[in-house]
Amino acid sequence: MFTFSYRFNTDIPMTETPGASIDEYLQNRPRIVGAVFPDKRMRTKLSDEEWSVKLLPIQFLFLSASPVIVMRFVSKSGGKEYPPHVPIRASSLLLMEVTDYKLNGLDSNAMPSHLALTVRGTLYPRPEGRKSLRGHVEMTVGFNLPPVLALVPEGVIRGVGETVLRQLAEQMKQDFDNGLAADFKRYRREKLTENKTTP
Repeated sequence: MFTFSYRFNTDIPMTETPGASIDEYLQNRPRIVGAVFPDKRMRTKLSDEEWSVKLLPIQFLFLSASPVIVMRFVSKSGGKEYPPHVPIRASSLLLMEVTDYKLNGLDSNAMPSHLALTVRGTLYPRPEGRKSLRGHVEMTVGFNLPPVLALVPEGVIRGVGETVLRQLAEQMKQDFDNGLAADFKRYRREKLTENKTTP
């Protein structure tokens, strides 16, 4: 059994304006999902809290697979049921978790007999100081070696596995940073327009 873990933090500066707060923005789950996964063809809404998302193909040695994940987004506030790393003073919180997953594109002899993926994350407004949206994501993947990779040295497997997970996490961090920062600016403009047109 091979296991790989990676975590990252993010701190996205956001300037609030009247009618456009980070708290209200975080409550809009479909908007958050659209900002992080902007390609509508790659995501499907399953319920008020869950979306199916097709990720970009990943390359592992000579194997290529297309991951599909189901992510749940749950809103919290007032310090209730906050994870230990989230300040109790944070006015709101968005919990993110992968609840299901599969790998498409692998032959039977290339499919691991056991695959476990855990992804948990949080997004919350910084409770003091300059306004920003803070995020924390932890990822762990474990798998048994499929028959087609049985002769590959363990050191090579571990090296490639760590690289693949790091690249996946870095891409996710970039999607969070760029997508949420740009979308919050759009959100502010939309709210400003609404305020101007409302009598």
